[in-house]
Amino acid sequence: MNARIGRWLKYRATKLRRPKTTDRSQDPWALLMCKLAGITVPPKARQGYQQYMRESYEADIKAVVEARWKASSLEEDGVTLRTAKGPGAPFRAEVARELFKELSEEQQDEIKLRREGRGARGTRRFTSTK
Repeated sequence: MNARIGRWLKYRATKLRRPKTTDRSQDPWALLMCKLAGITVPPKARQGYQQYMRESYEADIKAVVEARWKASSLEEDGVTLRTAKGPGAPFRAEVARELFKELSEEQQDEIKLRREGRGARGTRRFTSTK
């Protein structure tokens, strides 16, 4: 009986295969090895409007967002249409996009240059696991 169990275990060990996925992010062994090796995916660079929102939300964008939220949540007769406490992320991002487009080309280019450094920072250490 013990020999039979041993053969079964040996059979199971030889038939064990890696997952048939080409996506390494779904492979638990690849993720573990990357974590142990210290390999990290570099952060993605933000879009221009995202960097603008990050840098000057309190100064430039917040007042416009609140005004537009208030205007869009009230009907002409003063009845409140929205029950949400405040504007959500998609609403704030839409306003930030519009305000970013209104900036001069010079200002947009400055902001885009500042956001590009964020994505390039981690690429030196990153090596693909594929």
